[in-house]
Amino acid sequence: MNQPALYARSNAAQRESVSRVLREWAGRLRWSREEQEAVLDVGCGPGDVTAQLLLPRLPSSVRVLVGHDVSEEMVRHAAAAHAALAPRLRFLCTDIAARDLPATPLGACAQQLQGFHKVFSFYALHWVVDQRTALRNIHNLLRPEGEALLLFVPSPGVETRTSWSEGCPGEEAKSDKPGNAD
Repeated sequence: MNQPALYARSNAAQRESVSRVLREWAGRLRWSREEQEAVLDVGCGPGDVTAQLLLPRLPSSVRVLVGHDVSEEMVRHAAAAHAALAPRLRFLCTDIAARDLPATPLGACAQQLQGFHKVFSFYALHWVVDQRTALRNIHNLLRPEGEALLLFVPSPGVETRTSWSEGCPGEEAKSDKPGNAD
């Protein structure tokens, strides 16, 4: 969808779901008290969820939150609508499934920040055709001890949330899919 204002007015169900997921899962992520962290939101759309739901839940140790979307219109709208939150919040346009991600604005940003400490994505990745490349890119954008919280619809009408940690000795990815115990 390339109608940012309409989308921002029409995403109440997604906003409620994202709020619930952030309340439930964001506290399980490891945040640094010393290091200034960089966070990425993949598929930020018009930026309302990024600015109004995600940013307020981030600790003060987060120096920058980068909202990312494949749509130039969405990114322009997000940057204009949330300009008052700059420089802590900024927006970039890149295809997360780009095979040459290091050559894109997002790749350059990640290189400048030396990778992202956390990557979030809410209701965006199921729209990506090349999910394998998108997930590989997300992995490559993360720092070695980075974490990702991804919310997407794996098949119509089914909501699944999984927290994915890599490099955490003794910790396994946790999921709240039916049948899984915490």
